[in-house]
Amino acid sequence: MNIVLSIKPKWAKLIYEGKKTIEWRKTLPGKMNLKLLRDGNPNVKVYLYETTPVKAITGFFYWGGVTIFDARGIKEDNPRLFAGQTSIDELKKYQGENCNVCAWHIDRPTKFFKNYSIQEFNLNRPPQSWCYTNRKITTLTRYRKDKNLEPIGDQE
Repeated sequence: MNIVLSIKPKWAKLIYEGKKTIEWRKTLPGKMNLKLLRDGNPNVKVYLYETTPVKAITGFFYWGGVTIFDARGIKEDNPRLFAGQTSIDELKKYQGENCNVCAWHIDRPTKFFKNYSIQEFNLNRPPQSWCYTNRKITTLTRYRKDKNLEPIGDQE
């Protein structure tokens, strides 16, 4: 089970750059075991569907777990605000009347070499927020001489 997440291109860019390590959502996947949901699951990929003007799936990150909390009690210096690239006022506005907000933790974000359409993920339309998918695409990597990973292509 994997997830397709709708996201604005400006947020996707920050995720791929490693600057945004939390994605704020009002809901979380219900099909995952509670421990894996909370602690993370390296087998679950969250594919990023970038909205207008891109309108394509451009990469993924691994599910790094979730933290659930009430934004009304958060302080300005909370590191989650920086990790989510948002202000306290924006987060409170996003939470609205909901009791809690979910911080999806982003692990090892990877941008694809090419963009994929929604149809290539067996979906009829982009998700409103997120949805499940059985599709899997992996970015192939190899170790460089400096021991860092280097992307070399996508594998369906």
